[in-house]
Amino acid sequence: MASKIDSVGVPLPAVKEKARVVSSLRFDWMMVAVSVWWLGGLFIDGWAHSNIPQLETFFTPWHAVFYSGYLAVAFTLIAQILLNLRRSALSAGGTVPSLVTLVRESLPGNRWLRAIPTGYELSVLGLAIFGVSGIGDLTWHLLFGIERSTEALLSPTHLGLALGIGFALSGPLRAAWRRSGGTPSWRQLGPAMLSLTFTFSLLTFFTAYASPLITALTMSFVLLGGLAADFVYRFLQP
Repeated sequence: MASKIDSVGVPLPAVKEKARVVSSLRFDWMMVAVSVWWLGGLFIDGWAHSNIPQLETFFTPWHAVFYSGYLAVAFTLIAQILLNLRRSALSAGGTVPSLVTLVRESLPGNRWLRAIPTGYELSVLGLAIFGVSGIGDLTWHLLFGIERSTEALLSPTHLGLALGIGFALSGPLRAAWRRSGGTPSWRQLGPAMLSLTFTFSLLTFFTAYASPLITALTMSFVLLGGLAADFVYRFLQP
């Protein structure tokens, strides 16, 4: 039965909350591409810390590659969030608001959170952690200089950077985990596999100092041991 409010033509307020935006494969591949830039900058910067003893400043070409990769990832994710907000505004009112209006109207009730692609919520948090840690890293270097050896991996600001990178680069993996449908293929699962590889590479980078396989001599023994085991196995085969 229709209510009295309906009978006089007074619209009822909308109470249905818009569903979260599902990440697209195209966006996942874009995030993978810019993540290569960011993670590559990390390894280049790590090489510089280990091989250039006269490195005594924060402002280096290697830091430029590293932090520009961060900006590329941040720009890609923020641009997608703004695009989702714009699509939501178009579907609701049919007009395209200005960027300032779009951002301002998304703040009440934290509507902008629902515009984050599914799986990338921790990526936004990771970008924030990295940004704060990056400012802290600049301050740390200006006050205490440049770290050497394992100190460069275990300084408080670098651990903060690592946490932020881990949260951000694992976004495509979480997006694939929460996406339903689609046939298993390289195109479908490629971003998730590469995102997992990035996460593993990050862990490898920050724990390499404790690995027994970091010297050429140790690697030689490992290879010789493998060859010997293979020879014995083949020899004992009937």
